[in-house]
Amino acid sequence: MIFELAELLLLSESTLFRKIKELNKLLLEFDIQIKNNKLIGEESQIRYFYYLLFDSLHPKFRPDLLQVTKFQVEFVRQLEETLKVNFSESSKDKLYRWLAITERRRKLTDIQITKSLEMKKIYQDDHLYQLLDSLFYQHIYDNQSKDNCETIFFYGFLQSFFILDKESYYRFDIYRSKKIPTVLLNISLRERMLNHYRPHRLGFEEEKSISYQLAQVNNKFTFFQGSLFTKIQEDLMLHKQNWVDKSFQDLLDNLKDIALSYIPKEQDLPELIFGYRNALMLLELLSAQQLTVAYDLSDTPAYQIPMEHYLKNHLRSVEKIKLEHYQESQSYDLLISSKRNDSRKFVYILSEFSSDYDFEELLSRIENLKKEKFQKKAILN
Repeated sequence: MIFELAELLLLSESTLFRKIKELNKLLLEFDIQIKNNKLIGEESQIRYFYYLLFDSLHPKFRPDLLQVTKFQVEFVRQLEETLKVNFSESSKDKLYRWLAITERRRKLTDIQITKSLEMKKIYQDDHLYQLLDSLFYQHIYDNQSKDNCETIFFYGFLQSFFILDKESYYRFDIYRSKKIPTVLLNISLRERMLNHYRPHRLGFEEEKSISYQLAQVNNKFTFFQGSLFTKIQEDLMLHKQNWVDKSFQDLLDNLKDIALSYIPKEQDLPELIFGYRNALMLLELLSAQQLTVAYDLSDTPAYQIPMEHYLKNHLRSVEKIKLEHYQESQSYDLLISSKRNDSRKFVYILSEFSSDYDFEELLSRIENLKKEKFQKKAILN
């Protein structure tokens, strides 16, 4: 078999053996290995690896086995009916890919499912699991099926890749036993995060958003092992580290420690931290205080219209600010002015038209004002 593969790849056998050895080093974090031209390891891990691998490829470079079949389309339709959900096109695409891998792997008989059977014992009483199980008994399992682990494979996948939308996930989450490890972890993390941002209280919908974000991260950390942590994620992590303060980093470390107390793992920590960082950024956004920012460019009438256009275009993407024309009778958190020696309160004087320096300074001033306003509210409460 090695000879045939080497011939197919136009490699010598020694080169092929060396390449396989190199690949096996990379596959260690997935707890799978190439042996006798096959991937060996826990079946859920092999499918997970294939999913990540195919997901990383541009659609036109994906293998033919990922072509959507009538069975996949019908299964997803039945899944929508069973769960009473409407999947987005993006979610359907993810489901079709997983089902394509499932169809190919189900033909194998010598698979390892030790960890999956352990997971099945923990989650088989969950309402969502039972709904999925009924669907799999109708369309997947047959008399020759043993152990019936397809449900737990799919259950873990469905909850780890943002396939269910927030509202659908919440609908199933409220039925979930509080004894399930991932549920306990989600609650612990959410409470720790909300406690850090007291006295600000999130609304019901905002709490759901935080819980949804955390759940996807924690489910993936629980059900799967290994990561194709991309260069883009690494760059984002590095960029975020440049602006977070010590309290944010301390909280992030604390969340990681809480997660490891529930799910002891040494793998996937960079991706776990990346997910928690995103959740904290969402919480900071939801907790941010809205600022009222006015602009008065009347001192430079020749440039007033283009300067107003410039400000609106550059500040429209800034969250939690209300931008409007200056009115003398109103009070503002920040006033942007083109008037030299402007003595009004809370004023920022533009240095020149369309200056990148001004834009950076305004962003910095706005973020600092948000923090000051948040801290002031905390003291008053």
